[in-house]
Amino acid sequence: MAKRIDLSGKKFGKLRVIGFSHTHAKSRLSFWLCECECGNAKSIVGTSLTSGASKSCGCQIAAAAKKRLTKHGRSHDKLHYIWTGMKQRCGNPRNKMFRHYGGRGISVCQEWQEFEGFLKDMGDSWEEGLSIERIDNNQGYCKGNCKWVPRSDQAKNRRPSFEWKFKRNGEGSSDDRSLPSEEPSC
Repeated sequence: MAKRIDLSGKKFGKLRVIGFSHTHAKSRLSFWLCECECGNAKSIVGTSLTSGASKSCGCQIAAAAKKRLTKHGRSHDKLHYIWTGMKQRCGNPRNKMFRHYGGRGISVCQEWQEFEGFLKDMGDSWEEGLSIERIDNNQGYCKGNCKWVPRSDQAKNRRPSFEWKFKRNGEGSSDDRSLPSEEPSC
């Protein structure tokens, strides 16, 4: 059996070796008790320390994964929620509002397919309480056709789904309705 090299007091990444911990019964690998800069103590195989495979107690794994997987760090922002809703209405046939948007040819411009493009064009002018509005309801979502308006104003800007027609003599009821004579062109 090879002689164990004493790693006590040595530093490997964020780990400082406190001393020998134990030898694994089956593999005969030497484990060393280490203290991480974050304050955690952990037993780590000596060869993992000397090869550079272990550089921390594991505290850096979550931070590194988050950094690697994060594009913009705003996935929980209200603005990201608005962008996601816009993309779903236009691109997901399973979305309950798709027939009013993507189903009639309303799309999201190429620049806004990624959140960063949308954020660059519209992010600075957005504030809480505003909703995205298309200036021309028959055109898609793009910088030249969108603006931020209060939700109350945007709710007034809808395509008519039907018109109510009442008889002037008061005999009409809510069932006296007809479809508009002309549908907006898409």
